[in-house]
Amino acid sequence: MISGYFATIRYAQGLLYSSNGRVVDPEQSVVVGRFEFPDSWFVGSGAAVAPDPSGGRVYFAIYSGILIFDINTRVLLGRLPIDLGSNIFNSPQSLVRFGADGLAFLTTTGQVYLVSISAIPLLPTPPQ
Repeated sequence: MISGYFATIRYAQGLLYSSNGRVVDPEQSVVVGRFEFPDSWFVGSGAAVAPDPSGGRVYFAIYSGILIFDINTRVLLGRLPIDLGSNIFNSPQSLVRFGADGLAFLTTTGQVYLVSISAIPLLPTPPQ
């Protein structure tokens, strides 16, 4: 259900969220969804995930930057490119929400990044 050498998981409201994008119901042992990363965004050797059910969002830190998804529809809502340097093995290994507007992640080379969620550009909403 969740695979990969560098996949990490976080538990929130009865579901497991994997850094590779899969969402698993552990009680039923079934994959209930998947977050799709943009093709042009390089995941690298690892990623980190931070589900925020109360805010209705799931955040991912990948080699190319931060991605924000709607927790229910799994639609990509926003993205912020972040340059982690030329070492493709330098990737996010943990991601946490803090305060009312903060994300923090640690990379495999020991760098700490602090990001204001309100500074992450949201994608245009498609017309209905």
